[in-house]
Amino acid sequence: PERVTTTRIGDYVWYAGNSGETTHPVAEKRRNALGLFDMSGNVSEMCFDRHWADTKRRVIRGGDYWSKTGTYFLLVSYENWAEPREAYFTLGFRFARTD
Repeated sequence: PERVTTTRIGDYVWYAGNSGETTHPVAEKRRNALGLFDMSGNVSEMCFDRHWADTKRRVIRGGDYWSKTGTYFLLVSYENWAEPREAYFTLGFRFARTD
């Protein structure tokens, strides 16, 4: 599989360096090694997973169009949290799509 580096990140994700501070339609960038588009950047993903078992907080992953390259925010493994009732202009859902 092709490795995404910070010098090529703009080929795969919308982030602070190329987004124009706005969201973009799905699949305008290259797909990853698994054939999936937009798994990082553009919008952060609110997942169904709970941050802690005894809370309403949901896991957030993947960074967004304000994330800077070279930071951990764009990593799929990056984890933050928010409650489902909270709204942020950089937060959304990722719908899996392949060709």
